[in-house]
Amino acid sequence: MSTIENQGLMRHSDKTVLSIDNKYLSEANLDTFIDILGRTITNTLRFRIETDCVRSAEVGALVSDKNTTQSLSEDGMSLEELIQLYERSILPACINFGSPKFMGFPDTGTQLGGILGAILADLLQQNLINGQICSPSATQVELTVLQWFRSLVGYEVFPLASVWDVGAIVTHGGTLSNTIAMMLARENHFPGSMQLGLRKMKPAYLVVPRGIGHYSVKSAQMWLGCGSHLLEVPTQNYRYDLDSLKETILAHAQDVMAVVAYAGDSRTMTIDNLCGVRDVVRSIRNNIWLHADACHGHLLGASKKHESMIDGISSFDSISIDPHKSIDIPYTASALLVRDPSTLKKISTYSDLIMQQDFSIGQMTPMIGSKSWMSLKIWFAMQNLGRKGMGELVETRIDNARLFADLIRDHPDFSLLNKPDYHSVIFVYRPEKIKCDQRLVNEVNSAIYREMVKEGQWYLHSFTLPADDLRQGLVRPLRYMSGNIRVNETKLIEILDYIDQLGARCLGDLVL
Repeated sequence: MSTIENQGLMRHSDKTVLSIDNKYLSEANLDTFIDILGRTITNTLRFRIETDCVRSAEVGALVSDKNTTQSLSEDGMSLEELIQLYERSILPACINFGSPKFMGFPDTGTQLGGILGAILADLLQQNLINGQICSPSATQVELTVLQWFRSLVGYEVFPLASVWDVGAIVTHGGTLSNTIAMMLARENHFPGSMQLGLRKMKPAYLVVPRGIGHYSVKSAQMWLGCGSHLLEVPTQNYRYDLDSLKETILAHAQDVMAVVAYAGDSRTMTIDNLCGVRDVVRSIRNNIWLHADACHGHLLGASKKHESMIDGISSFDSISIDPHKSIDIPYTASALLVRDPSTLKKISTYSDLIMQQDFSIGQMTPMIGSKSWMSLKIWFAMQNLGRKGMGELVETRIDNARLFADLIRDHPDFSLLNKPDYHSVIFVYRPEKIKCDQRLVNEVNSAIYREMVKEGQWYLHSFTLPADDLRQGLVRPLRYMSGNIRVNETKLIEILDYIDQLGARCLGDLVL
């Protein structure tokens, strides 16, 4: 066999063309590929329903297997060889967010409609930059999904004559959604800055709750050239102290670019007093941009029992949401919603590569060019669950969080640090003998987290947090998030027993 043929090429009519028989989808290899794909998906899904977070005995395989670090082969590998390598070295070292022992985040990616939609979106290869020529049905699905989300948060839903009527865009994640929201806030504060740039700029202050704000809004402020002008306002029970908020804004009234409130902050998942925040801000200056980071909490709008928790959110200028967190679909899927759809025109740019047609989504998606069909998995999941199913998901998460909080309160070796609003329970291992030694409390909880990650069977999240009840700076807690529907009361009791034993061991090591 010639070198050219060996590399998957052949000569025909004096032209060199790729041989599609083995490495590109065709009629000739369709049945074989379906078989390989089916077997691989089956094995991957079996991994997703395992009990432990990782196959701990094999967690080092990815970095130790020489086959995964070798130079790129000259002739390539067959699909069978690739699948063997994947199942031997890559899959076993993946973290299983769907494990009933994984309690750190709610984004498990286990919703069946969402999984199906994610697979189909990749197979269909639609590009949502130009509607008519690239993605007619995909565009319709995306605009429909965005209207559903507007309805959930109480925004007005407008008849669609063009993309400019929907007042929302799908993005790759909450960080990008928040960044585009801050771009809108900048344009509102410095009109024309998209074209003129930021010249002789006055301070552009960003107001956030102290100690619980998500990094993305502060980063966005700097990415967008507005500098690091952050005003952190004290909180009470992880909500804005409204008197302090008023004082802060009054002190800098003309230079406040935006106020950010959380409908589920990324640490405690507390739902802020959105009506109160709005009233304080609007009483001082009516055109300060109000943004709600509701990446988690937007789904409360689907529950008749709990929808009042986000009362007032529909009066905010923009809202960021993360369906991959809220409805358990595969990564990634986020969206930015705006109260007034026309505001998105202020940050649009023109290119003749993007069709200026009524339904070309690429006209209104800053920092996104070619865009995959992320909304298909959202559409599948929302249609699969229905509004009632999404509401039940919310209610189950809240019930499980409250159950775990009760277990913490009743256990002598743990202290609860928050009253759960949604699906986050913050606590520390703090037995009586170290109760007043915050330094040691932080050290032992940090050690618990390190050992838990090392062992790989269970997972709770950890970070720093202002300690409302300890009144002494920062605490290093552990966090349970009740987003994983595979977690039941038995598992909650087991994780507490595990942490209690691990804590006793770590404390013994620290005091020796």
